[in-house]
Amino acid sequence: MKTTVEDMRRVLEILAPVVPSKSTLPITANVLLQEGKAISTDLTVAAQMVFPAAKEPLLIPHRLVSAALHHIAGSTPLEVSTETGPRGSEVVFHMGKATLRYPMGRPDEYPPIPQVDGEVDSWEVAGDALLHAMREVLPYCATDDSRPVLACVCLTLGEPAVAVGADGFRLAIKQLPFNMPSEGGTNLLVPTGAVRVLAHVWDLVDKIRPPTDGSIATRLMAKPTIRVTDGQHHLKFHLGDAVVTVSHTTGTYPGYRTLVPTHPSWTVRVNSQELYAAVQGLAPLANAGSGIVRLAWAAGGPLMLTAMAEDSGSMEVALHATVTGEAGQIAFNVQYLLDYLKGLDALVTLEGTSPYAPAIWRHHIAPLLVLMPMSVGGVTPPPQGSTEGSAPEDIQATEDEGPPPEQPEGQDGPGEEKTTPVPARPSRARRTRVKS
Repeated sequence: MKTTVEDMRRVLEILAPVVPSKSTLPITANVLLQEGKAISTDLTVAAQMVFPAAKEPLLIPHRLVSAALHHIAGSTPLEVSTETGPRGSEVVFHMGKATLRYPMGRPDEYPPIPQVDGEVDSWEVAGDALLHAMREVLPYCATDDSRPVLACVCLTLGEPAVAVGADGFRLAIKQLPFNMPSEGGTNLLVPTGAVRVLAHVWDLVDKIRPPTDGSIATRLMAKPTIRVTDGQHHLKFHLGDAVVTVSHTTGTYPGYRTLVPTHPSWTVRVNSQELYAAVQGLAPLANAGSGIVRLAWAAGGPLMLTAMAEDSGSMEVALHATVTGEAGQIAFNVQYLLDYLKGLDALVTLEGTSPYAPAIWRHHIAPLLVLMPMSVGGVTPPPQGSTEGSAPEDIQATEDEGPPPEQPEGQDGPGEEKTTPVPARPSRARRTRVKS
């Protein structure tokens, strides 16, 4: 096999996220070269890309070869061959004045790359828009393995399609600028690890632009596309000269649409940068207590933000705000506010119906965020038996769910502030199909 150091480095860099650092199957630490392709898999996600220099089957130890090529000029010719030496069959890399040798593995033992069988649907979509939306909602997905459905970005099919990320306390919704119609299902679940692989590969591959009948300039301006194929057991993403295959995640995504209030009782508009600076100033005191920031407003403004800690004191910040509707108050986890507001500009809008019901944050660029409030002292709870502020049955939590990871039990602040969000996180035990 003859190629260049630069071309080999590019292949190894693109496939790097799919090569596991630790695996129960050691052979997956290799990249398989064969029949004009370079292939890697971690047994959940598989990636393959066009590599014309690859002819005969050959295993390339990813970490070893990447390190060996790192300090060699990219233009250096690279020739790969097999030889029989004192230690048996070896693979030999000749690269300028350097030579690398390692024992030859068994390409026939490499795990087969799954094929998308029983194709259900296929869509050709704008690649930049798809990956941008998935990246935007990715931080809001669950990070633990106990809730595999929530550890996915959900692509809700329809006209238009929607990207969703949720962890039980936050729900991010990003509408996509294209349609993905389907009669066979409502959602595609893409694990968060696979989303990171897709984003990495998309940034590096040679992208394919749709054919046009216009000039060369028109063809160059055409947006590169990704073809998404949904099979019975796998999803396949065609990204330029690479293909990423992802195993289906079992389970049904919670019915998130019912969490979005359609008739808010109040709307508060405030400068996002001023709000972010205020929450940053309150954060040390909030974290010294129970991690809560209270927001309160009168019918004509202003917006008052408060944080307190029993042993440290309290702090208030007043911000100019435009209030529509009722006066009110609500409390949020301070870190969740910082995560959402960071990097935003212009106005941000808070909407809601009750201090106990999910509230909506809107911004002209960021995803729509549905944020669960924290229950605090000084607010009268809904009457017993009331459904105000409760989540739909299909995402109610079991009683042993406990507080969010950022708020361990036993850290209640003054006024008997509780760190239990309302409503609680989606249930691991009960799931129903999302209804459009």
